[in-house]
Amino acid sequence: MYMKYLFSFFIILLSVACNERSGKGVTGNDTMTAGQDPQPQQNNPAPDTMVEPFNELHWLQQKVLEGTDFIATGNEPFWSVEISFDSIMKFKTADGDSIITPAVQGIRLQDVAATGYRAETENGILSVIIFDQKCVDDMSGIEKPKMVNVDYKEQTYRGCGQFTYDYRLDDIWVLESVNGTRINAGDFDKGLPRLEIKIKDSRIMGMAGCNNFNGTVDFQGTKIKTNKLMSTKMACNAMEFETRLMGSLTDKLIDYIIDNMRLNLQVSPDSLLVFKKVD
Repeated sequence: MYMKYLFSFFIILLSVACNERSGKGVTGNDTMTAGQDPQPQQNNPAPDTMVEPFNELHWLQQKVLEGTDFIATGNEPFWSVEISFDSIMKFKTADGDSIITPAVQGIRLQDVAATGYRAETENGILSVIIFDQKCVDDMSGIEKPKMVNVDYKEQTYRGCGQFTYDYRLDDIWVLESVNGTRINAGDFDKGLPRLEIKIKDSRIMGMAGCNNFNGTVDFQGTKIKTNKLMSTKMACNAMEFETRLMGSLTDKLIDYIIDNMRLNLQVSPDSLLVFKKVD
């Protein structure tokens, strides 16, 4: 009997010694022995579930850089139109139709405030009408400045659209040069001529060297369309220059480029105004 207990006790001691040597306790749980470096946990990184929010301003700017001047979409079925007034017009539907035509001249309709674009394709006439009235997307609820109808293959698609623009226009700009010649602030009673563009309000305002002016403006891709500008009637130095400047900016469709903190306005084929960002 005594030998039986002694033999059992010996087995238990042997088991404890083996477990300690392997770094485990008698319960079998992992332990760290003295002098043993801790092992880093192998944690798998959590998957990146963050989705960058949609930035419409940057998206519109990208479309401008791609040469797109106008974008429209509709639902049920989904369709889209992209127009580059100097190059192409693209129409796509969820049914697989994809039409690309050369640019066509827009025609103002006589019986309604709208502009129509009509192109002949191999499969029929593609007609796009842009109405000068606001439109609410029936799925997103987002308001767009233009209502759009597209007619193709005896079907009418209705939706909403907008002109693209470079959001960097929305700033204060001071005239730096005219046709490469720098402007001297000392030639003006109130400092250098300047202009401010407010995209949200579709407004342009500023000072032409003496008199203040303001008016409305439309953004059309790489062009801005100024309307009639109202101004004060003070008499100052450099009135001849101010008169020419106001004539260049009033009721004009102007190509623009923003580069190196400067707004370049090609007001006519032989006249370039360069404004520098000031804030």
